[in-house]
Amino acid sequence: SREKYINPKGTIGDFLNHSCVPNAKVVKRKNKLYLVAIQDTKKGTEVVMDYSTIIASDDTWEMNCNCGNKECRGLISQFRKLPRKIRNKYLALGMVPRYII
Repeated sequence: SREKYINPKGTIGDFLNHSCVPNAKVVKRKNKLYLVAIQDTKKGTEVVMDYSTIIASDDTWEMNCNCGNKECRGLISQFRKLPRKIRNKYLALGMVPRYII
């Protein structure tokens, strides 16, 4: 539904949340996905990523966003639907796995 996403239990997803202003990214290496910081993160800071960076064009899943950030877009959906400025920023930072581009 637009309000729930089911993640396989026992994975990093159990501890990960979305934010429209992320401090981490997903990197794919040798068919494995890794979560990597994109900036220095202080101890106790929640690790968050922008789920839209891993939603491909053939994925129809969308979810309302309530991240609470002043830059919140209000919707999590396909990478290609992000505003151009955000897409370009994420691409420049290497935040988008090649299989999404």
